[in-house]
Amino acid sequence: ADRYVLPIYPPLILISGLGWVTIANKTQSWLKTRTIHPAAKYVGTAILIGVVCLQLIETVRTHPYYNTYYNPVMGGPEKASEAIQLGWGEGLDQVAAYLNTKPEADELSVLSTNAYGPLSFYFLGTAIQIPSRELSPEYLSEFDYIVIYVIQWQRGFQQPLLDALEGSEPEHVIYLNGLEYARIYNVIDFTLQEWEALLLIQY
Repeated sequence: ADRYVLPIYPPLILISGLGWVTIANKTQSWLKTRTIHPAAKYVGTAILIGVVCLQLIETVRTHPYYNTYYNPVMGGPEKASEAIQLGWGEGLDQVAAYLNTKPEADELSVLSTNAYGPLSFYFLGTAIQIPSRELSPEYLSEFDYIVIYVIQWQRGFQQPLLDALEGSEPEHVIYLNGLEYARIYNVIDFTLQEWEALLLIQY
């Protein structure tokens, strides 16, 4: 997990910085010996500014969800979604913000894998954690919305529920850094009979 490797970043950043300064100085010295162009003395500075700008671009692109950054050299977000499990709650504040725009949002009930995290902090209504037990049609018919988070479909948690919702179009989808992180399903109008027909029990 990311938190376990954080201590390695300061020394790696220092080594990387020294490396880029060395590259910039060597390149500038090499050009000075081969050209009389006055701009040659600024090449080293230009290289370092370019490196900093690239870092700033990536920072701005993922703001404020910096944990959604994935090294483009290693394939970026697309490859990351195939190799590792994503989602530490990023984007759930956007889910809450969207649901809070609904009429009488404080009376809404939402079923979610991450109900006890950021969703509950920002959502005005009631967020309930998806239990690990079998989900009955009667239980599911009590909720207004269901929020499926990226780690749920990556792990296949409550696969019968995922299968039941597969044919339904999400009302809203949250994307971060080009990746789908959360799907919001409006199930207010799902009847008990519809849940019975949709829910395929595979326990």
